[in-house]
Amino acid sequence: LGAFWSVRGDHMRVVSITGAFADLVAADWYPPDELADTTRAAAAVVLYNAMVLTEERSRPIRDLLARLGTSEDGDRRVNALVRAVLVYDPADEAGMARRLDELVADPDPYVQAAGLQRRSHLLENSGDPAGAVAAAERALALPGEVDGPWSAAIVRAQLAGLHMQLGNRTEAVAHARTALPVLDRLGATDDVIQLRSTLVLAAVACGRLDEAAAELVELERLVVHGRQVLGGMASVRLTAAELTLARGEVAAGLAAYQDAVAEMRVATALGIPTTGLEPWVLFGESATLTAFALYGGDEQLAAGDELFLACLRRGLRALDADRPHLDYPVCGTVLFGLAAWGLVRSALPAAEAVRLLVLAERFAYNRTLPTMAWENLEPYAERSAPGRISALRAEYGNRGGPDLLGEARQTLDRHRCRL
Repeated sequence: LGAFWSVRGDHMRVVSITGAFADLVAADWYPPDELADTTRAAAAVVLYNAMVLTEERSRPIRDLLARLGTSEDGDRRVNALVRAVLVYDPADEAGMARRLDELVADPDPYVQAAGLQRRSHLLENSGDPAGAVAAAERALALPGEVDGPWSAAIVRAQLAGLHMQLGNRTEAVAHARTALPVLDRLGATDDVIQLRSTLVLAAVACGRLDEAAAELVELERLVVHGRQVLGGMASVRLTAAELTLARGEVAAGLAAYQDAVAEMRVATALGIPTTGLEPWVLFGESATLTAFALYGGDEQLAAGDELFLACLRRGLRALDADRPHLDYPVCGTVLFGLAAWGLVRSALPAAEAVRLLVLAERFAYNRTLPTMAWENLEPYAERSAPGRISALRAEYGNRGGPDLLGEARQTLDRHRCRL
């Protein structure tokens, strides 16, 4: 069932089982021989879907899977998934690159594919979406043994999201349109929702508003009648808000943004306690703050100031080197949102706001929404602090998000007194 739900894109159904599974195995339970393969497969599927959201809760499952390992005469696909899931171990991050290299070099195409997809996810999470694209493209190009059309379609869906994050809308749309018919036929509603959001946002960014509106109708139908992707309606509201703003309906667009962020704050996966640092919360608040900065009037000033403080508070918590699975692009959106309010509304000294902007760039912040385009803030930065962007880029050299985490934390710390 876990594999079936994964193919159907019903990831939250798998995630919701994590707590019960962890409770079952927490007391040093070990399967009898006749259940070893079943347990191995179930644990691998649950961890693959849930590891980012439930690291602490899923530790007993990971420990059990590490003891089980792979099976010499077991299913090759399960063995590949087991190896890919166990690549990341918070207790041994130094060995991660070596283990990934071993997977990618393995002669078994299932292992190669699992390794490349895992590498793509980890590179994106660490702030290297271009490297993530390269890994996913290698996975897509693997010849030979595949499990029907889903394998390629899900990689294309991954590539569509990565290209949108980078602002490469032409490439994103091409991958989305190729993957959509396959995932639609399979009933992978959650994945289809994400792909249709890509088509709407790309059309908005290119000024094709009638096309965007037509796609949005289908997108809203999917959310209402399909399964509820985590924060799905809120995500669609962000998409709709972008179209509304593009039409010049500023008040309605900003109201849609507020509705979306309110829903994102309460969205949860079954059985997983909320922390306020969920990626959809950080992204939603930051995008809303940016929209308020760029398009809001005096009537949005108080709400924007409140949101600025909320983003600052969450940013200080999120930029913690001890947090497992620290998501650099999501943290980058927080830095971008703070920079936007700081620059456009003069809420920060210009030099500090531009520093946050360049740090957001180095964190590979997510540019999926047209509002989050770099070009929207760059003119404000050049007017407020001419040449500062270039100077900071030179100062930071080739360093990316992981190397600049301390710098970002210190920058936010300087404004903690506002809280």
